[in-house]
Amino acid sequence: MAVKPITPEGVIEKQQETIPGEMLEAVNELLVECVTAEGKARLTQKVVCERFVAKTDGRYTAEDVVDRNWLGFAGLYGEAGWEVAYRMPAENEDFAPYFEFARGD
Repeated sequence: MAVKPITPEGVIEKQQETIPGEMLEAVNELLVECVTAEGKARLTQKVVCERFVAKTDGRYTAEDVVDRNWLGFAGLYGEAGWEVAYRMPAENEDFAPYFEFARGD
């Protein structure tokens, strides 16, 4: 059998390969702007999407970003030495989804 089922890790790896460079540029810029002296940053999903859309001159929308899983960059930043957590509100909570970055020590 030449074709085999993909592993969960394989899915994440393939998804990460599809993330446009402009997304990483957007996140990198925001990190430079927002990281504290303690090596932490909180980036809202909205701000990340807005920066990406601006970098692509409006070729994509925030909806495209979500639909194409382009917010799945946490693993890439984890490999680069960051601890990344994505937070979104539970049913009884009210806040904007965000990414928490912390320098991995």
